[in-house]
Amino acid sequence: MAAGWYCKIKGELLGPMPLAQIMGLAQKGTLAPDDMVRKKTGEWVIGSSIKGLFTANANTAQGPDSSDPSPEASHRLKVNHEESDGEPDSAS
Repeated sequence: MAAGWYCKIKGELLGPMPLAQIMGLAQKGTLAPDDMVRKKTGEWVIGSSIKGLFTANANTAQGPDSSDPSPEASHRLKVNHEESDGEPDSAS
């Protein structure tokens, strides 16, 4: 399990930890939507900006930089891609 996520809760820096742990902190309410989160050495972002982190479908969280996702995120991205019809969306 990749441990590349950090968070600041009430001024305390926590991490590195896997994405699943960050998601668990959010689900328990330990990590608030206005707490700061970052992936590896990326920029700090407000937790609520991480897609899916504070929603009912939190298993789709990808973070602000998904170019190097954790193994968990890679699996979710692959599963989500396979569920699509494979056809590009047309604007016409």
